[in-house]
Parts: sequence; structure tokens; C-alpha cells
Amino acid sequence: MALDGGNAVVTDETVINGFAGDSPAIWAHPDVPFGQFSSIYLETADGLHFHLVSDDADDRTNGLLLVRTAQAPEPVLEVPGSLFRTRFLDLPTGTAKLSVHREGPGEAVLDAALEIRGQVIRLLCGEMYPRQDGSFELVTPNESVLVQLNGVRP
Repeated sequence: MALDGGNAVVTDETVINGFAGDSPAIWAHPDVPFGQFSSIYLETADGLHFHLVSDDADDRTNGLLLVRTAQAPEPVLEVPGSLFRTRFLDLPTGTAKLSVHREGPGEAVLDAALEIRGQVIRLLCGEMYPRQDGSFELVTPNESVLVQLNGVRP
């Protein structure tokens, strides 16, 4: 998902001036140490499929939610002007140890990590918003899933 989420297609000009435009979306920025995703689909070694989202149900605050699905969805092609595309992540595989670092109201998981073979995948319920001065602000909780691998954007 492009930086600046549901507000606008983000352009170089948007990052600098705070204005939306129609040029291609910015998918990463050197000052943003996360990949930002609307959701993440996972497949286990035994063929089970899961969907990780930052749930924003009406009856509770945003939080990371893992739901079993029948299969992975069809990839979304990058379309000019769109905030969404499918990206395949090269993340470690194996048995995972889960650590929850922060919870919100109703035990909503806001910040968690999976340790797999000595590597750490951090999952955060939030979004990166551009500021008028060109910097970025981490807003959490929010409706995207932010991902780091060993402290950097995967």
C-alpha cells in the first residue's frame, strides 16, 4: 500500500508540499523503516492460508487480526493512480515465537514480533503519514499493517 494510505496518491510533490497528485505512488521512502500493507496473506508449509489485517471493527479499536482463509487472493496489479498493489515478501520461514509488545483497549494487538531462526519480523498496527515539512509521522493504531525485518523495511 502506498504511503499516505487512504488520503491520497502520494507523489514526490505530495511528500514535500503535502498536496495530492496523479503521478505514480511512492511505495517506499528512505526515512520510513517499514513496509506498509493493507493486508498480508500467509501460507504455511502444510498449505493453510491466513490473512493478517489491522482490524477496525466498530465494536473495538484497531488491532492486528489473523484470520484463516480458503486460499490466497489473486495478485493486484499496480495500476497508475492506485494506492494498492501485490508485493511478495521474502521473509524467514520456520517455527515462530510470537511476542506481543503492546496492546490497546480490548486486548487489541498493536505491536508484535515473530522470531524465526534468529530473525525478527515486527508487525505494527499503524500507518506512516507525510508531514508538511517532508518528514513522516507514525500513526498508531491505524488500519494498515507495518512490517520490518530485523529493524529495516523488507
